[in-house]
Amino acid sequence: MITQQWNTWYIGCAGFAQLGKDDYSRKLIVEKIVINKIIDKKFPIPDEFKGNLYFHWNRNNHDFGTYYDLVAKYSNDYENNVERTDDDMQAWERLCDWLSDVESYDWESQEIMDKCGTLYREMYTMEVVHQKDEDQDDDLEIMRRID
Repeated sequence: MITQQWNTWYIGCAGFAQLGKDDYSRKLIVEKIVINKIIDKKFPIPDEFKGNLYFHWNRNNHDFGTYYDLVAKYSNDYENNVERTDDDMQAWERLCDWLSDVESYDWESQEIMDKCGTLYREMYTMEVVHQKDEDQDDDLEIMRRID
């Protein structure tokens, strides 16, 4: 049985979630959501690479714990076929150009950080709701709002 071999192209992350901070897991969820939406909108996989290319959140170990960053996985066939035909070489060049565009996008921009911050507040902010009740003293009810 022949298994598909994949190569990795590092894309990065926004840096909203900081390993070692108490809120890392929550912020990581938010960061992944925001970046995945940007990938879907700005960098859909070109038809010619579908089935031979995908995005993946890569797990990495560090002294402070496990962190994740976005990578593109592409078929090893692109590099192996690079010297076979002009068409193969051109496909390889198109793949590299496209992946370079994705990698060079400003993933740490203020706009992305702001989107992450807004979504984080929407998903995880604790709200204190003051309720008046004639039979009881003022109560505080803590509600967790998740959309």
